[in-house]
Amino acid sequence: MRWQSRKHLEWDGHKYVGFTDIGNGIDDGDDSSPLASEAFVFMAVSLNSNWKVPLGYFLIDGLSASERANLVKTCLLKLSEVGVKTVSPTCDGPSCNQSMIKLLGAKLDVDDLDPSFVHPADSNQKIHVVLDVCHMLKLVRNTLATQKNITDGNGGNIRWELIEELHKIQDEEGLRLGNKLRGAHIQNPYGKHYKSPLRESNKQAWQPFLTEAMQYISTLTDSCGTPMVKTKRKTPFLGFLVAIKSIESIRSLGGWNNYPTATQFMAAYKRLLLRHEVNASGNCTALDATNILHAVKDTTTINHVNADIDVSDITTIRRYDLNVRLEPQQTDHDYVDAPNFNYLSSYKEAAVGYIAGYVVRMVKRSVTCESCIDALVEKDPNNTKFNSLVRQKNHGGLIEASASVYQICQSTEQCVVRMLHSTRGNLLTSSKIVSAISSVVLEEAVKKNAFSSLHDHMFDNSPDNNHLFRLIKCIAKCFLNIRMHHAPSKGNNSKG
Repeated sequence: MRWQSRKHLEWDGHKYVGFTDIGNGIDDGDDSSPLASEAFVFMAVSLNSNWKVPLGYFLIDGLSASERANLVKTCLLKLSEVGVKTVSPTCDGPSCNQSMIKLLGAKLDVDDLDPSFVHPADSNQKIHVVLDVCHMLKLVRNTLATQKNITDGNGGNIRWELIEELHKIQDEEGLRLGNKLRGAHIQNPYGKHYKSPLRESNKQAWQPFLTEAMQYISTLTDSCGTPMVKTKRKTPFLGFLVAIKSIESIRSLGGWNNYPTATQFMAAYKRLLLRHEVNASGNCTALDATNILHAVKDTTTINHVNADIDVSDITTIRRYDLNVRLEPQQTDHDYVDAPNFNYLSSYKEAAVGYIAGYVVRMVKRSVTCESCIDALVEKDPNNTKFNSLVRQKNHGGLIEASASVYQICQSTEQCVVRMLHSTRGNLLTSSKIVSAISSVVLEEAVKKNAFSSLHDHMFDNSPDNNHLFRLIKCIAKCFLNIRMHHAPSKGNNSKG
């Protein structure tokens, strides 16, 4: 992989660091050497176990295709010497890497596609190349944004303006329709359902899709009718074909990268060797900060939630107009009182129904009561009122929340809408606002008889351990955790 770094020369106490270094023994302090602008990194990731390990890096200021190919061969040979069987290298798709792949022996011509080459240590083994699919997806997005329109083999148009319109409505509504790519979508050997790895045992599930995808990509054309795989922007489309071809024959580095210097890169690399983890710091930001299935950040758990509304909650509720009211506030100036929002658009209803499934998953991590857990999931297969988006996007891994969970999530979102109106769009995230909203939602849920099946169960425990109240508050807090963490960024969030 290629890790772009910032040119910078510094003294580490013993020598100057920042020059190019490809492991040839040349003194790093030779000021005739150019400064390194990127790192060429090799990492081994196990396919049949749960480990990965960095193999080596080279601080460079550009390498030719033949030099890159020689380094890849050297790496394959050294892995073979210690008994590691390599089946596939993965890399991005810039022209230098494509040239490197061709020099290794693979064919990337779409009319004669064979993305494999012979292992340098074993003439009977083939190595199957994969162009990083996540990178290819980003390039497809960039191509569509530039060309505005791509036509498929059925004459259908893929239009960039529709994506812009979707972004606009999501930004206006403040919720997404479950369409943002997240780290949870990356395959891992222990994934389940549609996130599971491609195995021989589930071949009947993934092979037809890949075959259809390959045929579909091959039919895509630009506005002039030229196949996308033969245009100047062919890389991502060719990359998908290469990946599919290699998969039928047979990535993820957990770190952060915002152009570190050579010294910073080497320090991060050493930490990766020691702990397999690199934490974000001042000059490094997370490439994917989305943790949609994290447990609630509040230290309060479902077994320790106070169902009473304290004075600070009441003050916060009044300050941000969180309570439901059907009429304007009765004051001397009620004619200028803004309406209290008690409804959601159909768009938000669909988004809330989708989020509710993730809320169920989060709550299950905190709940030990089987009766409470059982009440979280929808039992009626004919109930599609609020789970329509879930059923449309589900490939086996999504959860359909029960009507009561949806009702609580809906009430929580209505509180958020009322708060946003009172703060003129400023999304507050303090623990006080979370506590106040969960108290309002609890009151509303009890009025609407949420979780009616748990009514008798509520009296199975002591008054200070009311499972129903604790469950409702936990659902509201989980929803708020997702809502506040993943709201479209407008630079106006506040602690409140």
